Amino acid sequence: MQDRTTTACRPWSVSIVMATYNGAKHLEAQLQSLASQTCLPEELIVGDDGSSDRTVSILNHFAQRSPFPVVVRRNERNLGFGDNFLTTALLARAAFIAFCDQDDIWEPQKIASIRAAFAADPALVMVSHPSRLLRDGQLTEERVGPTMPGIFAPLTRHPLNVTNGHALAFRRTLLEVLPPQGRPLSVHSPDRRMPHDDWITFLGHALGRSAVLPESLVRYRVHSDNISGANERRRGWKEYLRRSVLVSAEEVEKDYRATSDRAAQLSAIRTNDAGLAAAAARAAQYYQKLADFYGQRVELWRVPSRFKRAFRFVSLWRRGVYKGFEAGAASKREAQKDLLFGVLQLKTGRKRALQSSPTAP
Repeated sequence: MQDRTTTACRPWSVSIVMATYNGAKHLEAQLQSLASQTCLPEELIVGDDGSSDRTVSILNHFAQRSPFPVVVRRNERNLGFGDNFLTTALLARAAFIAFCDQDDIWEPQKIASIRAAFAADPALVMVSHPSRLLRDGQLTEERVGPTMPGIFAPLTRHPLNVTNGHALAFRRTLLEVLPPQGRPLSVHSPDRRMPHDDWITFLGHALGRSAVLPESLVRYRVHSDNISGANERRRGWKEYLRRSVLVSAEEVEKDYRATSDRAAQLSAIRTNDAGLAAAAARAAQYYQKLADFYGQRVELWRVPSRFKRAFRFVSLWRRGVYKGFEAGAASKREAQKDLLFGVLQLKTGRKRALQSSPTAP
């Protein structure tokens, strides 16, 4: 293939980092979409996590004809998708990294759009975008991912939201501020560490400016083997509502643990970069304040008396616990949840945990 990388592309080159595991079924289509980019990447770095199908053979064949360098590293043991992505990303050479799933299809302008965003705003540390769903091989009008385009200052977006890895590009320096192997356990899957996209989204939102592009740049394939929850709509609107809106005391405690862990991680950052050190200190203070507020919300859910829960809710409101994420507090939406399901205890169809928990404050 002819190298179509132009001089305009190269100064803002991007390393694509892909994690594979038994992905032969859809891998060739994805690789072809990478080779068809209007701005070619600096390289493709692949971490294979012990595939037993034709995945590695497909990768090696593509490497022989690829218009850009391809490095395939086979892990000595199965790392799991989060560690596989982050360990592989440490091998990247370019200043910018884009995560890549093995079964999606990139739109031809994805790298060009990412490059243009970073070039237009040198202060950006992370770029994301929406994606269109590919169901049963058919491209739909359904979109997943961030829906509000724009430029966002640090600590102004939902502090616990995650952008799917396939839609993330970021400065490589985010991998260097903290060792990825020391990241805390996932609040959703306590048997493993925070996934790669959770980790990078957290660091990007905490330490620098981020951009959300308006256009859909990936055809995100939905099938039974997806790890993420993009297939939620097929489970019915009641289940979708339960998972995305309704809460329990257990889930509030998860938020408390997550914000506490993030505050501790940011406090551990040691750097000679004065700007980064100041950003980390501000972010650590922000997350600690938020953790304190979440702890107070947990206490509200535990109070056995409805009258006392109502009194505590009013007290939290007056103390600014629900001023919003930009103020380092919970949001008004969470105030609604606390009122409806914490104070009034409306039925959610889920077991509520109002008893004491050793992990709560």
